[in-house]
Amino acid sequence: MNNNLSIETKLAVINQLMETKEPLSDDSKEFISVTVGEALDKLKQNAKTAE
Repeated sequence: MNNNLSIETKLAVINQLMETKEPLSDDSKEFISVTVGEALDKLKQNAKTAE
């Protein structure tokens, strides 16, 4: 996967995947899993910065 994409872009891709209502491929599932992990890490970083 391309790690140069922003979290927002990746989340938009996931949103599109969800709207297709097709069964997800293993690659799509891994992409979603990795992206959600990255998004959570970024939220944790933002929370620490805000403290």
